[in-house]
Amino acid sequence: MISHFRRPRWAVGLLLAAMILLAAPRLGQSLWIDEASSLWFARVPFATLLLHLCDPHPPLFYALLKLWLAVADGEIWLRLLPLLGAALAVMLVYPLGRELCDRRCAWLATGLVALHPLQVWYAGELRMYTWAQALGMLAFLLGVRWLRRLATGSEVGWLPWLYALAAILALFTDYSAFLALGVLQLAALVRGRLFTRQWLALHLAILMPLALWWLLSPQRIVLARSYQPVFVAVQAARFGLTLSPEQAATFMQIATLLLAAAGILAAQMWARQKRDLTAAPAWTPLLALIWLGLLLFMALPRMYSLKRLLVVGLPYLALWLAATLTRRPAPRLAPALTALTLIVTLWMVAAHARDPWRQTLSALRPAEVVWVDDLATPVWVYYSARAEHTWTWQPLYGAELPKLPSLQPDPGGDLLLVTAESPYRTLALLLPAHFSAAYALTEAQHTRGIGVYRYQRRLAPLPLAAQEPPPPLAPLGLRLPSPLDTCGPGQ
Repeated sequence: MISHFRRPRWAVGLLLAAMILLAAPRLGQSLWIDEASSLWFARVPFATLLLHLCDPHPPLFYALLKLWLAVADGEIWLRLLPLLGAALAVMLVYPLGRELCDRRCAWLATGLVALHPLQVWYAGELRMYTWAQALGMLAFLLGVRWLRRLATGSEVGWLPWLYALAAILALFTDYSAFLALGVLQLAALVRGRLFTRQWLALHLAILMPLALWWLLSPQRIVLARSYQPVFVAVQAARFGLTLSPEQAATFMQIATLLLAAAGILAAQMWARQKRDLTAAPAWTPLLALIWLGLLLFMALPRMYSLKRLLVVGLPYLALWLAATLTRRPAPRLAPALTALTLIVTLWMVAAHARDPWRQTLSALRPAEVVWVDDLATPVWVYYSARAEHTWTWQPLYGAELPKLPSLQPDPGGDLLLVTAESPYRTLALLLPAHFSAAYALTEAQHTRGIGVYRYQRRLAPLPLAAQEPPPPLAPLGLRLPSPLDTCGPGQ
């Protein structure tokens, strides 16, 4: 169908419009805690972003969002920024496909990416993942063109420097961009391209700004207590395996090294055999099954902390799949996969929604004092500023429990506790015994990812009593990094 268009821009424009239309219903939804954290970091001074950021992500997206905020701060306007990143990524798939395969392959890959639920979901997510994807693809495209000119002995011109700039911007947007650069190295190995001294020296130069920033900022320490090991430990517990976050971090590091080693070994084997990656007939059903598995994964309503790691790799999987589908006679498989991709995306858009923080907070009845989970503080600040009345509130730091906020209501007064809830973080279950002796629970409300508890302070505290132990996973959530943390280079 796409092949009937004479000019690429018309087909790319239609696919781009389709992605935007699919993402549009989610642009006006409530912010959730991760998105509000992006907004929180974007409002700190530039010096803090560069030298004191307590977040396991590089600062470039937050700096870009800071400039974006100069215009407006409504939900739709904010989410236009990641939508632009997703649109740029879709537009880059076609020229990258033309470099790696052919026109038909490029069209199919562009359609698969534009209609994929992973692309549509993160196109409307106020996080850095679509920009890391787009900048990683730009670096990949420039790197492929540079390698091609090196192989033919043509003049490379500004390509090395443009590639280096795109790579640096991608890495300072998110560390997942390392995947794009790694895939480029493997593609070069498979095609038998020689890595020149210029190639190696430039890659060392690309890593130098990142290494310098790591020395001047607390980033290397923040990464050591990042959230991924906590999530891996939680998922392992669900399968009956006991892992501490430290063990999970070690497991992830070993798995990453093994995956990189396997990729290098496979690339060298293909290079020696002088065979194309799409030549083997078995690749078509294998890649189609991987694509179906990714669609099934996106159909799950949770686990977005893991799904976000796949955003950068999506275009390369789509290109590889498209190359096998257009090389082998499979006239029905390509449209079937495309249609199924669109169906899953439509179902996801209709069935999945973000945690309804705006609706929940706007419906709150006044209370004398509010304690807010430190993870939920950025989203509380964003929506409480739009409330009709003023709140007296203070953060409740999960990592500091059993220490409680100093701000308390008078005896007989109401206390509201607003928390972000999950199977591994429910602060209401971790409150100390002296809190239960001083406060009586009068109301509890639970919506997706949110807990709101209303207490009345007793006129006289009760004697301390033994408490039931919390669920085994609950303390793990206290290990998650807080957006309210402040860090220095030596911490």
